Amino acid sequence: MTRNSRTLVCGTPWRCLIIIFSLLVAPQRCDVAADSQILQKCHLKPFGCHKPPSETVKVVNTVPDPETFYRDYIQTSTPVLMKAGAAHWPAIQKWPGNEAYLVEEFGDEVLKVDYSKAWNNDFPKKKRMKIRDFLKIYREESVYLDSPVGLRSPFYKDMELPACLDCPDQAEKLTGFNMLYSSGNTSYVIHHDGQDNILTLVSGRKSVVVIDPKFSNHLYVNDFTVLPGLAPLEPEKIDLVKFPLVAEVDYAIAELEAGDMLYIPQMWFHTVKSKGDPNIAFSIWFTSFPQCDDRMEEEFDPDVMVVESTAVYLQCVKEQPPEISCKPGPPRSLSEIIELLPQETKEGWVQGYKSGDMKEVEPVPDKKMASGYTIPVLGLGTARMFQQTYEAVLIALKSGYRMIDTAQSYKYSEESIGRAIKDSGVPREDIFLITKLAPKFFGFSSTKKSVDVSLEKLGTDYVDLFLIHSPDCQEKADDNDDDDSFRCPKDNPKASWEESWKAMEELHKKGKIRSLGVSNFFPKHLKKLVSMAEVPVSLVQNWFDPIFRDEATREFCLQHGIVYQGFSTLGTQWSEIIDDRFMANPILVNPTLHSLSISLDMSVPNIVLRWAIQKGVVVIPKAVTEKYILNNLNVLDIDLSEEVMTTIDLSITPVEIDEDGEPILDDAAVNRIMGIENPPIHIPDFRMPSGHTIPVFGLGTAGMMDKTYDLVLFALDAGYRGGSRFISCLQSRSVCGVLRDGGRSCQRLTCHRRTSCVEI
Repeated sequence: MTRNSRTLVCGTPWRCLIIIFSLLVAPQRCDVAADSQILQKCHLKPFGCHKPPSETVKVVNTVPDPETFYRDYIQTSTPVLMKAGAAHWPAIQKWPGNEAYLVEEFGDEVLKVDYSKAWNNDFPKKKRMKIRDFLKIYREESVYLDSPVGLRSPFYKDMELPACLDCPDQAEKLTGFNMLYSSGNTSYVIHHDGQDNILTLVSGRKSVVVIDPKFSNHLYVNDFTVLPGLAPLEPEKIDLVKFPLVAEVDYAIAELEAGDMLYIPQMWFHTVKSKGDPNIAFSIWFTSFPQCDDRMEEEFDPDVMVVESTAVYLQCVKEQPPEISCKPGPPRSLSEIIELLPQETKEGWVQGYKSGDMKEVEPVPDKKMASGYTIPVLGLGTARMFQQTYEAVLIALKSGYRMIDTAQSYKYSEESIGRAIKDSGVPREDIFLITKLAPKFFGFSSTKKSVDVSLEKLGTDYVDLFLIHSPDCQEKADDNDDDDSFRCPKDNPKASWEESWKAMEELHKKGKIRSLGVSNFFPKHLKKLVSMAEVPVSLVQNWFDPIFRDEATREFCLQHGIVYQGFSTLGTQWSEIIDDRFMANPILVNPTLHSLSISLDMSVPNIVLRWAIQKGVVVIPKAVTEKYILNNLNVLDIDLSEEVMTTIDLSITPVEIDEDGEPILDDAAVNRIMGIENPPIHIPDFRMPSGHTIPVFGLGTAGMMDKTYDLVLFALDAGYRGGSRFISCLQSRSVCGVLRDGGRSCQRLTCHRRTSCVEI
């Protein structure tokens, strides 16, 4: 390889093109001056503080006919507020203030409810519930019904197709209805729907900010953190230091009253605030130009490059016919119109909710073990929490978790859990406690003594489940590991797990251990254990995720009536196994799981955990912060269809596992896990007018100050090397110093004040 070329390892050629294009088109994050009036006035204030509306949304007092609506608004991608456009709907007349009618007519209809009324940059907890149950709580609790409506929903009898869509060709482009119901005071993230939307207000008031998609770059939508199409901004608290280009965004406002309809064109960004109780609305979704969706997806991945795909879509819209000819069909009810939609449309109706009889999620029962005791399907794992254990367990117990997993080898863990249980106020008998024998305590008497120590630390006189942590111990210590938990006993190096099992059986008879099990055991170990055990094996706890499925062990457990529990179900084990500290978690970044996350409106962890539970696996995900502890709890209120389960099973290739439980990792398997399906792609440097070349990717150092040396040294270790990367800098001294320490000569650099240091 010549010194004026680079090899960029980025997976597929498509990913490489995405990376390069993103670098070229990414918004320049200009600094907002410290004395800027906008920054002083509007930093961390609601969106709109930075400037007044540039205009008002166009208002019409009658709903246009389909031909006019297409010509003036759809084809020109222009929002319009149609005053009183739905005033004649029966829903407008019957629903506001008439909850008895809603319960009588629609009480058993099941819809999705968010347990949050304001956007907090994460998936809210969701629960399916009947309308009658929602109406009992929506004024007292912070809940917001935001749900697709099925193909045969009874709601349609009180609604009509908007007159602006009332011709067969336009009606066929319907894609779904979404119901919105709250007690008011709701707000949502700046986003686009990915479809045309006619927001129709049944009761209350709504204030809608609409933003031309030409500002998508200024909204940083390629930096989304939850779902594509959602800007990474908190609309009530805009960070102008982190997102300075927002200060340049123009916008318009539409104020809706009951009966009004607001057309929001596809790709237009908007955020909505609701006022008035009850606040009821419907989003009527349709796709005017499916051919433009196709073109957009051919040129860019809209789930990755939102800015670029938006531009392609809007250009395509401009190329569409300026007018249509519409021949009205016979009068039909909305239900009849929906029933006559093309089969393809019905199959894709509002994210798969086709029947109109969405079911409430059935509670997942505890699993009965061979001991006769039951175990919850979801608990909290505490490995490597260290000093954070107490706070995490306390939050979990107060949030509803009733199973905690720990081990003698987890530093600070057992004593912290004991304190958290005491301070939580949750009765000990309601909590399922698991701890594990450290191999350094192998042997009959050592095991018995270690259990007594664990009970004292946990502040209890029994544990619900005690596991042997591993069938093996280490004869020699790792020089880099000060933890001797997995060392063979110093005073009895030949002690075995079999002796420990016998001790556990005796402790079981004394009531100190209710159920017995093992961890990191595989069929070759389990066959011996089952043959010698006098007290039945209740549970096996092993590594389990969509790539490491441990199928042989799970089948063994199924055949022998043993409950199977998975740890590291969210993929945290892989960076250790592959020994690459820079690799992304292959589960959390899996393309199939991300695609499902978008279509199901669920987080990837929720999907993976629920997938595991529906495969019969008990899960114990680790989570330290309240946000993630609560997010994992959501899995008890969702379920996955057979179709989704099959998609995960078939689209993610599991690794083969040897008899010792080790994944068999050849180069192809490692590349597949890391998302590298093709060889590295050679990307040439850019040649500058000076004749020198500059790499396509580098490290910026602005704002690093006294951390510059350490961070640049870290970057060099990670691959930002002279000859393969460039380093942007404000001062050369720290950079040159680190280049010497990194094995590069500073004399080979030219530093341009306030520009870059480029190797020559």
